[in-house]
Amino acid sequence: MSLAIGTLLAWRARGTLGMDHLAMLHVYYPDDGHMVDTGIYDLLRHPLYAAVLRISAGMALIRANWYALFVTIVLIFFFVGWITLVEEKELIARYPDYAQYRRRVPAFAPGVRDVGRFLHCLLRGE
Repeated sequence: MSLAIGTLLAWRARGTLGMDHLAMLHVYYPDDGHMVDTGIYDLLRHPLYAAVLRISAGMALIRANWYALFVTIVLIFFFVGWITLVEEKELIARYPDYAQYRRRVPAFAPGVRDVGRFLHCLLRGE
């Protein structure tokens, strides 16, 4: 189940974010970028990272060994560290509305009230 959710989550995030953002064109053309807070990004701030974590957890369950579980735990610490120390500081500096968005939208998992919307978004899109 974790693999399926992770795969759908990555698919929806890619569709909402678009290839320009995924190719990191905003790094080379910062004035052309814009903050994305629609679709799956209205429910999770970092759905691509959340997808990787879910896929990693699913693979760890399939492999059923400690090494695979360890990799998943390392990924969690890496993503949280990267987001906290680097990525969100840059996003707040670049997009003034990001600080409010960060307070409103969770990073990796939807809130309890948003689980239905999350599943709807995964299965049907926006």
